Amino acid sequence: MKKVVSLVLIVCMMTLFAVPAMAQTKDGGIQIRGSLSLRGGMVYDQSAGSYYIYGQCTGAVEIKTIIVTIYRQDGAVWDYVDSVQKSGTASTVSTGKYVSISSGYYKVKVTGITQNSYGAISYYYFV
Repeated sequence: MKKVVSLVLIVCMMTLFAVPAMAQTKDGGIQIRGSLSLRGGMVYDQSAGSYYIYGQCTGAVEIKTIIVTIYRQDGAVWDYVDSVQKSGTASTVSTGKYVSISSGYYKVKVTGITQNSYGAISYYYFV
């Protein structure tokens, strides 16, 4: 029994010392991975006479992709209208696009993707 307890303790200690080594980057530093923060929506630009969809993804400095998609409601179905996406490694990645839409009920979905995070948020508008 003492041998089993000793073996378990040794394995636990080895695991504790191995975890920090696995978190190190190639140059010896520790890479921090943060959660994702999303924001976006749709605004009317009077100077352009058009609606503008936009999104912003904020988090750790790592590769991230932001996708902004607009849908129009047709009964119980959301029909795809348009989308825009952008990738980058900065702490904040933003994108946007002017869209041509008519009156109706719209959903703007902002999606953010990193190596270890995924998130989406939807905004609803009546035009």
